[in-house]
Amino acid sequence: MSDNIHPQRYIPEEVVENILSWLPPVDIIRSTLVCRMWLGIVERSEFQKFQRVRAHKNPIAPRRYVRSPLPFETGEICIDRFTFHSDDAPLSITEEFNHPFLFTYYCDVVGSSNGVFLITDIEYNSLKMILWNPSIRRYFLIPTEDLEQVVDGSQELVLGMWYSPETDDYRVILLFYDFYEAPSPLFVRIFSLNTRTWSAYTKPVPRYHLSCPVSQVIVRDSLHWFARNTSGPNKILAFKSRDEVFSGIPLPPEVVNHYWILPALFDGCLAIYTFVKEDIQLWVMQEYCDVESWRVMLKLRTTDVVAPLEFRLSGEGSVEIFHFSRTDEELLCYNCAGKDNRTLDILCCEQPQMGFFTDSMGLYSESSYIVVSKDETNRSERFIAELVNLCVKSLDKKMSVDEEHSVAVLPDPASNTLTIRDNGMGLTEQDLLNSLDIRGDFGSSEDDTMSVTIFGGLKHLLRKVIVRTTEDQYVMEAQPGETLSLSKDTGGEVLARGTEVVLFLNDDQADCYLDKRVLTTLLNKYLGNSRRVFHVGVDE
Repeated sequence: MSDNIHPQRYIPEEVVENILSWLPPVDIIRSTLVCRMWLGIVERSEFQKFQRVRAHKNPIAPRRYVRSPLPFETGEICIDRFTFHSDDAPLSITEEFNHPFLFTYYCDVVGSSNGVFLITDIEYNSLKMILWNPSIRRYFLIPTEDLEQVVDGSQELVLGMWYSPETDDYRVILLFYDFYEAPSPLFVRIFSLNTRTWSAYTKPVPRYHLSCPVSQVIVRDSLHWFARNTSGPNKILAFKSRDEVFSGIPLPPEVVNHYWILPALFDGCLAIYTFVKEDIQLWVMQEYCDVESWRVMLKLRTTDVVAPLEFRLSGEGSVEIFHFSRTDEELLCYNCAGKDNRTLDILCCEQPQMGFFTDSMGLYSESSYIVVSKDETNRSERFIAELVNLCVKSLDKKMSVDEEHSVAVLPDPASNTLTIRDNGMGLTEQDLLNSLDIRGDFGSSEDDTMSVTIFGGLKHLLRKVIVRTTEDQYVMEAQPGETLSLSKDTGGEVLARGTEVVLFLNDDQADCYLDKRVLTTLLNKYLGNSRRVFHVGVDE
């Protein structure tokens, strides 16, 4: 950072602030390296609020996003790939993001508002919810401890999220329905990022049933879901974010009794589409909240479209349908005028999601986590796999061919620890040096205590490592980047054989590596030839 030439001598600070507020978030962050004055401007809460409000009112070049589930090279678990695309004919990829993979299998995108996604896995018997800003690699894990006390698995949950420029707040709404009772929600809760708390919603809620938990569409700062009514016509349920009140929007008479309807955004307008077997209909409300302005944009009967995702106008003015081909496991684009499918070179093993995203400085605070890069994620995976592999190799030193030898990989979510334990001959000092990437050495064999330094490249993964091995029975407690001590174990439990490595994971990384299926898939990915001798979640 250079201060030899102070920018304020040439440009007034308020002018610099105004210019910076128009930049994309990634460029705003880069600008903090120019000088201390620019850093001070960006770090001000007033500037961050000003930028978020401006981005909300004047979004810069919205981009399409695609969440495409992809399988690991081996195993059954899917991982999610997030890509941003220009809205051209081939839907060209402009960026790919490593998202906070804190989910057991894969996630759903509830929606995005002013630069922030809400992603969740509530459809998979979990209450995990994360606000994520990919532009600045920040995310916030929404606390759900209070909700877990009232959710027993029998309720149906519906989510929505929005940005409030009046209060500079990101908010999440959660509706709880009894799965078998009347359609009226049991209760509604609203989360505020500003206060980090959930509050009860006490205003009236229309008696509708919202069947799709992650299908919100935002138009005119209102959230929209398809609402079924057992005692009357179906409607679009709208939630006006500014006033936080619900209302119903009538559907076109031709489709009011259709059971399968999803809200959509088409050319900036509220839209709905129906899809029954080979019949597709797209209706657009040309004037918001004007029931008379519903117009049918598309009625199509075709077997070439299996699962519609999004609709758009092509450069020639015809309607195009993005859809997922389960047979080909890829995303396709169907041109309704030309009646032809075009591949987009976007692979996916399950139903993908699409939508629009705009950039902002949302979540730019010290309280949010930073998403690790793909290189850091790969480094963490390889580190864990290498530890298991070393223990597997130590089994080759077994004393008796009649004994059964194995490696136990034991995740403990309660303590955020991952224990790797083998019953072989134990790792040597050199094994530990190589696998834990320790700078320095253990010292001479006569020393009782020796100083080591563990390499800081795994700070994003680990808080601490404890290693106990029958090779002279050492105990090591090390933290990334710090010089600590390694001692001979004089008071601990005597290991009859083998090595025990306990990894204390950071809170924001624990869920990545403490699920049995995820661990099994990860180890099969790197150690496929050794899968018969390691056991995940079982202490053999």
